[in-house]
Amino acid sequence: MEENSPTYQLIKGSPNVLSMIYQDCAQPSIKKIGIALETIFEISNTILLPLKLSSEKAKINFTKSLDAYREKIDKIDNSKLIDVPTILGIPIIDRLTYVTNREIADLYVRLLAKASSIDTINEAHPTFIHIIDRMTVDEARIINHIENLNSIPFINIVSRSKDNHAEYVKQAWNLTALEKDLDLICPNNIDLYLDNLVSLQIIEVQGNSFKVDEDLYINLEKKYSELIVSYEEWNTKNVEYNPKCEIQKRFYEVTELGKLFIKACRK
Repeated sequence: MEENSPTYQLIKGSPNVLSMIYQDCAQPSIKKIGIALETIFEISNTILLPLKLSSEKAKINFTKSLDAYREKIDKIDNSKLIDVPTILGIPIIDRLTYVTNREIADLYVRLLAKASSIDTINEAHPTFIHIIDRMTVDEARIINHIENLNSIPFINIVSRSKDNHAEYVKQAWNLTALEKDLDLICPNNIDLYLDNLVSLQIIEVQGNSFKVDEDLYINLEKKYSELIVSYEEWNTKNVEYNPKCEIQKRFYEVTELGKLFIKACRK
């Protein structure tokens, strides 16, 4: 793939996406976009993509994403730059015309950038597009938070019966403190977010296992101390239960798929 290839010249010489966005398409960084996305733009350079960008709002959103992509691939050596596979490029470009949230758009942009280099193309997989499709903004923030982590510790609060120790009441489950530590839009949805990340196979519960680092769980108990006290007050009123709550220690582990996804969409 060269700048003087017929496809590149066709794109360069005809009304196209880049000329709709940038006045000076001869800038080196913009030419890099044209090279990496030449096949994508060649296929999309019909009425469809320009028609979508005829909306001013869509054009503004797309321009922000293209600028972010431009910044990332500008760091890629020209010799490493490759033609993005259409199976990745076309659906990502399409999504960047209508995704308005920057945190979600950035995940697509990072994946597109990984698919633009011979050194990182192996990290990009079409499945990751559909994972992003099924994520909320808050879940994207959780992904960014666990970027350098292999696990998420959590605790369960349980009330045990005095007469039959095997009988218990689940008081609170899967307390990770993520809703306390992160700036989430809907922190009350944390259980839903965790369940969704499990369904996407990004994380998985490790049965009854727990991390050996006791401090992880001590910190969690401190963050939920008021909640623990409230349930122990409930135990006291319900005399058939032990006054003290049982704190179960557990953790979510980031799966191999999750690690690959996080690596592909890393900042």
